[in-house]
Amino acid sequence: IFCSQNTWAQKSPYDSTEIIYPGNIPLNEINPKAVRNFIKNFPDVHDEIWALTSKVYVTSFVSNTKNYQIFFGKKGSLRLSVVTYDEVKCFPEELKRLIAIGYPGSEIQNIVEVSNRNERLYGITIFNHQSYRLIEYFHDETKVIDEYYKQM
Repeated sequence: IFCSQNTWAQKSPYDSTEIIYPGNIPLNEINPKAVRNFIKNFPDVHDEIWALTSKVYVTSFVSNTKNYQIFFGKKGSLRLSVVTYDEVKCFPEELKRLIAIGYPGSEIQNIVEVSNRNERLYGITIFNHQSYRLIEYFHDETKVIDEYYKQM
C-alpha cells in the first residue's frame, strides 16, 4: 500500500500472509462474528468478496467509488481497514485543504486511508509539474515519505 514510518502500520501481520482461500469464501465458512461485524459496519454492501489467509479474513468491495479492504481476525474482530480514494470528488475535504495550503500547485493523485480501531493514517500521493511526493498524514502532522522528480 505505502510504506509508513508508524510502528502499527509497519508491523502489520497482514503483509506476509499465506492465502489459503483466495475466494469468494461461502459465508458459512467465515467466523460468524466477522460476518456480523461486517454487516454492522457496512449494512449497504452486498457484493463483497471474502478471502482467507493464514492469519485473517479479508473482505474487499467498492462503495461510492472507493476501494475497501477490511481485515478481520480469525475470531471475527475487526482489525484493520484500508480505503483507497482514486477520484477527486471522493477525497476528504480536510486533506484537500491540507494539500492546497501545504503544497501549493500540487494535485492529489490518490489517497490511501489505513485505520485500526484507534487510529487513522493517510498516505497521500501528490504531484506537480516537477515531482511526485508521497505524504503521510498522521496525528495532524504531515511528513514527506518519498519524492520522485520527473525527467525533464
